[in-house]
Amino acid sequence: RVVRIERVSAWDVDDALAEQLAQAEEQRIDGANQRVIDLKPDCAAAYYDLANSLTKLKQFTESIAAYHRAIELKPDFADARANRDQARAVLKK
Repeated sequence: RVVRIERVSAWDVDDALAEQLAQAEEQRIDGANQRVIDLKPDCAAAYYDLANSLTKLKQFTESIAAYHRAIELKPDFADARANRDQARAVLKK
């Protein structure tokens, strides 16, 4: 019987671990932003930060909704508009 052993480089493990750590950090930030919104639901910056975290987690539908809310609260929020449009473009692909 032959047992096949696959070699995994330290780089592969490091990359996978780094990705998991980055996602965990974004989820932590996402939770913190949600708590700010719970305390101050009229804070456009909190919705913007939440949307950015959701975008990094590739949760584009949710991020678009958060960007939209930030724009509703602050209609001249150019960065929120630009990021929302980019998230929409990703969804259309």
